[in-house]
Amino acid sequence: MTETQDIEHLVSEMIESRKQQLRNRILEKIKPDSYCWIWQGAKMNSGYGKTRGLDGKDTSAHRLSYQVFCGDIPKDMCVLHKCDVRTCVNPMHLFLGTKKDNAIDMVQKGRQFSPARLRTKCPKGHDYSGMNIQGRRICAICQKESRLKHEQRKQNEHSTNTV
Repeated sequence: MTETQDIEHLVSEMIESRKQQLRNRILEKIKPDSYCWIWQGAKMNSGYGKTRGLDGKDTSAHRLSYQVFCGDIPKDMCVLHKCDVRTCVNPMHLFLGTKKDNAIDMVQKGRQFSPARLRTKCPKGHDYSGMNIQGRRICAICQKESRLKHEQRKQNEHSTNTV
């Protein structure tokens, strides 16, 4: 072996050793259920697992899992979940896709982000109390107030028309 080959071999062994350390760390931080490997470590605000990557920088736990169990992630590629569980790091549930693939997958699975979905109160501060026939949340209090105003308006119109 040449000196360059020796160095390449040493670097390759170091990378593989680091990957094995990270595989072990992932396995220590999961709670396997019957299907998913649920990440028990730190979480991002988005709900995805958070950890340090191969480069020592913060990364999502599912991306790291893909890297150490499946292989490199090409630039501009996303790691998607087959199971649609944000905290799952099971490499069998992960696959690569483009940002477009990720957006299509998100819409098909009905999990596109909508800030309105996070709201629990109507604009006037009442709790939402159900759904209308279009699948939108409703506030029974505001709905009742609106119905009463409408009835009063109709009564006022009727009384002015009869005078």
